[in-house]
Amino acid sequence: MDCKKLTHITLPEGLTSIADAAFYGCTSLTGIEIPADVRTVGAYAFYNCTALKTASFDTYTTFGASAFDNCTALKSVSKVNSVAKEMFYGCSSLESIDISNASVGKKAFENCTALKSVRFTYTGTCDVDAFKNCTAIESVYIPNKNYYMSIGFGNAAANPLHNGAMLYDDNGLVTHIDYKRDSFGCSAHYKLYGCLSLTSVYIADSEVGDYVFANCTNLKYVT
Repeated sequence: MDCKKLTHITLPEGLTSIADAAFYGCTSLTGIEIPADVRTVGAYAFYNCTALKTASFDTYTTFGASAFDNCTALKSVSKVNSVAKEMFYGCSSLESIDISNASVGKKAFENCTALKSVRFTYTGTCDVDAFKNCTAIESVYIPNKNYYMSIGFGNAAANPLHNGAMLYDDNGLVTHIDYKRDSFGCSAHYKLYGCLSLTSVYIADSEVGDYVFANCTNLKYVT
């Protein structure tokens, strides 16, 4: 179906799924509100919808790979608890993201060059290159600093801090961390790579993971 002139669509109540590539290449579509009853959105569902600026959906909706890939005008989306592989790849206007109860797929936010803030709530892992080339990230928000240390990162570019960003928790700016690898329950590598807010660390372990404190340029005290 040629949907290049489609600018708006109202999805019916009672709809429970959106198929793979359902709106692939609808380059004039400017916004989408996915009804609360929709629980699954297929791979490439909104791929290359280059005029799409907003997308809203229920927190419990799950998405297939590349669901919003190359939606270059997309600026805001709802809180997500499903972040599939390359889901927002190349969304170069996206400015913030709130991730809840989800793991983040490979290359999920790669080339999101306007992304400034990332908020995590109970995220398990971030796969390889999840935040690659997200060079504008300034702030990463978490419930508490010990929680952040439990996230597993596939490589340095999987960590949203890696280009140099500030880490905040509910108590404010995170400047100190107690490092204990065995309590993380996952890979200890890349944990604080590029964390600019960190000034002191207490190491309560016999081993430090790869690149844990790399590019922490304000780190002054390690004990």
